[in-house]
Amino acid sequence: MSSQVNEHFSSAEESYEQTEKSNSKYFIWLLVATIPSILGTNLTDFALGQWVYQKYQSATTYGLIGFVTLAPQLILSPLFGTIIDKYPRVKLMIIGHLVAGVCSLLLLILFFSNTLWLWALIILVAVGAIFNGLVYQVFKVLIPVLVPKVHLGRAQGVVRGLFGIIQVVVPAAAAFLLGKFDLELIFIIDIITFILAIVLSVVLANFLGDADGREKPSQNNDEQKINSFATWKQHFLYGVNYLKQNTRLLQLVSFFTIASFFIGVIQALFTPLILSFTDLTHLGNILAIAGIGTISGSLIMGVWGGLNKRVLMMFINFSMLGVVLMMSIGFFSAPHLSVTLISIMVFILTALVVIISSDYQVIWQVMVPKHIQGRVLGIQELIVNLAYPLALLIAGPLADYVFIPLMSEDGLLAVNFGQFIGVGPEVGIALLYSISGVMLLINVVGFSVFSRTLTLDKDVAAQMSR
Repeated sequence: MSSQVNEHFSSAEESYEQTEKSNSKYFIWLLVATIPSILGTNLTDFALGQWVYQKYQSATTYGLIGFVTLAPQLILSPLFGTIIDKYPRVKLMIIGHLVAGVCSLLLLILFFSNTLWLWALIILVAVGAIFNGLVYQVFKVLIPVLVPKVHLGRAQGVVRGLFGIIQVVVPAAAAFLLGKFDLELIFIIDIITFILAIVLSVVLANFLGDADGREKPSQNNDEQKINSFATWKQHFLYGVNYLKQNTRLLQLVSFFTIASFFIGVIQALFTPLILSFTDLTHLGNILAIAGIGTISGSLIMGVWGGLNKRVLMMFINFSMLGVVLMMSIGFFSAPHLSVTLISIMVFILTALVVIISSDYQVIWQVMVPKHIQGRVLGIQELIVNLAYPLALLIAGPLADYVFIPLMSEDGLLAVNFGQFIGVGPEVGIALLYSISGVMLLINVVGFSVFSRTLTLDKDVAAQMSR
């Protein structure tokens, strides 16, 4: 029965293409409905983290809030994918906004009544994170439904740009609101964005109807029977089997997961690296430059849209990123240490990451049939996103117990290399940055030579022209 189900799902794309509704006006509608809600959620998450740390003075408690904010979305992404492919997608967004909004309302009530205990906070944040994760995953699979394939690169640029603005705005806005009004106003803003999202999503649901990217019911009774008796396990395994059967996409996932690990190492050590030689003011300025780099990369994609040879461009951009990281040992060496030079490096890195991520998303949105994107992208995201927490676990000990001691004044490498690149914690972390850059280059060369990933470009171009 499993093979019959797979054949049924695979044949549904053709019938779907004939009834697809692509309308850029409703893509903007989707953005207006979703982005303010994501902004409100990020504002609340950031402010709650700061409030918890100030109240409990515990890094462990602070880390726990961050964990329950991110972990549910990661763990449940395959389940979300199955649900998204099975049930009306915009209605799922409405449910997600509604439940997450209720969680924010309960947080507001408990805060006003001085009963916002830690256990209640953790439960409500976790539940809200689950349903916000559902909303975000639906948001991503609706983009190729509303945007023609030829414009997906530009659409990804717009989305990444808006996320970049959120990245820049949230820390400053949360700090200001938390200082002036405490958590009340932040909760209220979050609730208002959820109400706006629900209203606009209802309108979008009325427009799309059943043409939301899911498979269309077949007139064949046998196929209807197959679909009705397909188990949740079969739906879940469909995403896994799809990747197994599409070797080049599986290779692409493997490539991007390895690359994401080393990008995660860079991100995990960025704040300790900057604070090892300067203060919080300069850190804030460099983070602002990072946000500008994100927005700039998004503008490039939004205007340009990218080339059809997206895998090749992704490999080239990863190579450039690797070269810049290799040079970081020079940027952080004592004779050349400069906040300005480091800011330029950060700007280039963040712009490249946005362009790479946009191309990667477009490949999946073009190559995977829309009616199974929930399941396939759910599995793909689970695999790729596991690299980041793994990098967080490994990067700190690597820096503290290996690279910083190696480049300390009496370290093993300081004797031979210290006179050229200097010594100190910043040099040790920069050495790890440079090695990460080398590994990114090896990753690109390895998958270029020993895999068929690059041949995806021909199929991507063919799909884009349809």
